[in-house]
Amino acid sequence: RVRGALRAAGIADTDADEAREEARKGAWDAALRLAERRRIGPFASAAPSREERERSIAILLRAGHSLEHARRLALAAPGEIPSPDGR
Repeated sequence: RVRGALRAAGIADTDADEAREEARKGAWDAALRLAERRRIGPFASAAPSREERERSIAILLRAGHSLEHARRLALAAPGEIPSPDGR
């Protein structure tokens, strides 16, 4: 999304590298905030069913988060916040 917005604003890719890097750095924190608001994964009160996990992944994807982040958060056990790098 950031790349598209920068292109629409007429900013060349070479000039937009810093903005894209900042967006990448903030992506995990933004995904965590949404998961907390929607009680997804580590912020759920109980382990979700398969359908609830799929719904949670869809919520995160519709919000523009990566599939990797969406899966990592939706599959996390309640109370266990995963690390941004998957370790």
